[in-house]
Order: sequence, then C-alpha cells, then structure tokens
Amino acid sequence: MKSCHPGCDDFLSYAGWLKKKSRLHGFWHQRFVSLEGDQLTIYKDDTRQVVEERLKLYPDTKAEITQTKKFSIFNIGETKANMLFLADSIEDATRWVTAIHAVSLPSPKLSMDDFNIISLIGKGFYGKVRLCQKKDTGDLYAIKSVHKSILIKTGRTCAVIAERNLMMKAKFPFLVSLHFTFQTRSKFYFGLEYVPGGDLKFHKSQVGKIPIFDAKLYAAQIGLAITYLHGIGIVYRDLKPENVLLDGQGYIKLVDFGLSKDINQVKTTRTFCGTPEYISPELILKKNYGYAVDEWALGVLMYEIIFGDPPFVDENENKLYDKIVLEEPKYPADADPNLVDIIKKLLVKDPAKRPKFIDLKSHPFFADIDFKKVYNKEYKPSYVPKLTTRLSLENFDPYITNENPNDSYVSPAIGEIGNISGFNFVDKSFDIDEEEEELLTPSSIEELISALPDIPAEESPLNENSVQV
Repeated sequence: MKSCHPGCDDFLSYAGWLKKKSRLHGFWHQRFVSLEGDQLTIYKDDTRQVVEERLKLYPDTKAEITQTKKFSIFNIGETKANMLFLADSIEDATRWVTAIHAVSLPSPKLSMDDFNIISLIGKGFYGKVRLCQKKDTGDLYAIKSVHKSILIKTGRTCAVIAERNLMMKAKFPFLVSLHFTFQTRSKFYFGLEYVPGGDLKFHKSQVGKIPIFDAKLYAAQIGLAITYLHGIGIVYRDLKPENVLLDGQGYIKLVDFGLSKDINQVKTTRTFCGTPEYISPELILKKNYGYAVDEWALGVLMYEIIFGDPPFVDENENKLYDKIVLEEPKYPADADPNLVDIIKKLLVKDPAKRPKFIDLKSHPFFADIDFKKVYNKEYKPSYVPKLTTRLSLENFDPYITNENPNDSYVSPAIGEIGNISGFNFVDKSFDIDEEEEELLTPSSIEELISALPDIPAEESPLNENSVQV
C-alpha cells in the first residue's frame, strides 16, 4: 500500500534564495525569488508578503550564466528589465537558467510519433515505462507515461508535476536523468535516461546472494546520491530495490521521484507515503520527519540485499509497523561485525540520533572504500549486466517485457490538467554528449561534502502549502 497526497498551490513553480544586484548602486541584496509559470517574482523575504519586482518571461527572454555562480535575465528591448543574480553554486545557477528556459523558450515539439516503441520495461498503477528509440537519431530513452485521469481520481495531480520539477533540479551521476517531457490531453510523458541493466530487485532474484564488495559499492553510491539530494533540499522517500537501477557498467542509478519532496525551505514534512517494509518509525508514528527517513531506508536496503529479506517482515501490515517501531533486527551469527554495526546505526529508531550517511563514510565497514573513487566510478563492480545488443532485454522481467508495449488510447482528461502550460520541457542534454553534461554535476566529492548544509533531523512542523515543487 502506498498513500501520499501532497498539497500544492501552483502546478509549475521554482523558488529559492538568490542575491540580486541593485541597478541603482550595484550592491548585492539577498532576495527570495519565485518562478511561477511565465512570471519571475522577487520578494523581500520568504514570507512573500512584499513584492520588490516582477518580470514576465517571453520566448525572446534571455537567461544565461555570465560568470561562475552568476546569471542574468533580460527581455530584448527592455533595458529596465535586466536582472543579475548570484547563486550559491554553479549547479544552482544552472538549474535556475534551465528552469527559466523551460518556461520561456519554445521547446521542440515532441510526441510518441517521434519514437519507435521497442518494449514495455516497467508498469505501475499510474502508467507504464517503455523502451523507445528516437526515429531521427536512434537514441534510446525510457519513456514513462502517466494517466491524467487516474491522477485526478487519486488526488495525485500535484505529485507528477513535483516529480518533473525535482528531476529538472537534480543532476548527479547516480540519479536517472530527465531529458524531456511532453503531454497529450490524456497523458503526461517523461523521457528518461535509459538504464539497461534492470533493477536491483530483479538482479537479486537472478543471482541470489550479492557479493559483499558489490553491496558495499551499491550502498556507497546510493549514500552519495541521497546526500546530494538532501544537499539541494530533496527528501527521496522511496528507496527500495525496485528503484535502484544498474547501468551497462554495473553502477547504480536511482529512479522514480514520484514520492520525493522538495523541503528546501522547511526541513520536515508529515505526508504518509512509502513502501511498508521501508517506512521509518517516525513516519509510522505520524511525527514530523525529514531527510533521516532516507538513511533508515538505506539501512533496510543494505540488510535486504546482503541477508536476503528486509529486517522487518509480516503479512499483516499493522503487525509489520509494530515490529518496525518496537523491535530490533536479528542478524546471522556469522555476520561481519562492521556490517552489523553500520546497519544498526542507520536503523536507529530516533531520527534525531540517526546519523547522516556522510557521517558514516569513515566507518570501518567502508575502510577499503575511497569515496572519491566511488564518485568517479573508478571501482569496477564484479557484476556487469549482460547486454547482447543495445536493445537487449535480458535484464528486465520477461513477465513485463512480453506484454504488448503499444501506447494505448485513453480518454482525455477534463479541465486544466488536459493541457498544462509550461509542462513540456527539453533539457539541453537532449542535444549534447555525456561528457558535456558532466559539467552540471559537482566537480568532486569533496565539493559535494563541503557544500552540504547542517540539516537537523527534525525542526518546526511543515506547512504543506509552503513546499516548493
């Protein structure tokens, strides 16, 4: 069971703190900036009570990075509309420029007619994921379709928009990239990086026991990925083997941001969601929770891929939740003491005492791991997915790949959701090679670690209406 009904005020928005240069005196002032639809609003602070300036964005609006961490926005022919901003990092500046381009620049019109459907590779309650090949380039993408009518019926309309916005924001080697989005009257489409190695759940079902060094590498890569997400204000909330994909070289990619939430402005949330075996105690107890839920889920995942099953199991969901809240996991007598110790630390019941992953990188369990080498993919996993051809499907569940992959007709959705202005998006990585795209990620693991904020496990309660997605 999954339950998650986040609220939202605007379908498409992007907001955060930036420094803005005064046109009069040239001084830099801290301002809270919000991009909502085709309008950029500069507020005095994050209460959004006092508006300092507004700028409407047009197809000829220019947004470009002028220097490291600085970017400018201006409308052609409107000298008074020129604005210069300073972000905290080059990555943050890049995300702002990308978001502005997404709503101001005319994106290439894409539809399923531009692709050949190869196979179905994933399915869920809200839609399906298909392996598709772009007709004019031959490039492969995993295109996820989501039924608008089902989103309306289940109250999940905002979640799919949030997923789109969060994936635009997140750029990291161990996260699946979003290349484009488009829509019809009946469906949303996400053009995702195709990861050919299948997911960790299917891999585990095929090999049985995962070698300890591979499990260690997976944990290190996942830990860095969630650390990066936390650093840009995102709590992932849905870590499980099905959402851990393996690329062609055996490295991991986290996928499915449908339950993720941007809590950059407020550090806790209350929404109940997730996979039962991976839900943390604070969530079950309906307490405010924050980034620490992801460390808990990492502990559960490490236990499962190494010992075979999740640490807490019961067919009765209420009994399962009681075990998660009240009981301690049992470990095999011959288990590595360092492995047991790090899992115990990740599965501390009190989120305030649960360490952040980055605090565990010097733990004895990772004694033979250099995290810079992990980040740079210098370690070679012992398992590399078999790929007979680039269209091979042997790493996916045949129960799914044998289904009819056609993009079937669905009745159009009624109302505003039928055509949401600004949803269509094409990332510049759609037209550049992978080496160029790497420039959008932190230049080193040291930079990632040093840039992380001090994030308490719990702070003030979340006002759902103030969440920026």
